[in-house]
Amino acid sequence: MKTPTWVGIVGIIGLAWNVLVLVQVVGSVGRTAADFVRQGSSAAAADALASVPLWAELGFAAGAILGIAGCLLIARRDRRAIPVLVASTLGYALLVAGNVAGGVFALTGGWHLAVNLILVVIAVDLVVVAILGVRRNILT
Repeated sequence: MKTPTWVGIVGIIGLAWNVLVLVQVVGSVGRTAADFVRQGSSAAAADALASVPLWAELGFAAGAILGIAGCLLIARRDRRAIPVLVASTLGYALLVAGNVAGGVFALTGGWHLAVNLILVVIAVDLVVVAILGVRRNILT
């Protein structure tokens, strides 16, 4: 069976998205409240952003790395993309939970919440695409 074009497109776009997220993860390592203030955050928001729990940051990193792996599996038409992308989504959910626990959203405004929600929505969408691919016998 010929692979539908959408499989490659989703794989490439999802891969690019998760690589971009991984760049953000790497860029956030070791950032201090002073770094956030220099980027325009208020002192309170900067303190909250700098104190996001380690488990949330690890979830962020795992979400990006597993998202990359899951998109590569989609591109290879491999059904193992589903559990890998579910794990990626859970990693991103940990980041959101850490931001909630640290009061980040209350201090940074709607833009930070929106970015976090977009992250999770895209991760869920990739899971849905992988499930549809398996149901249609495209991912085997």
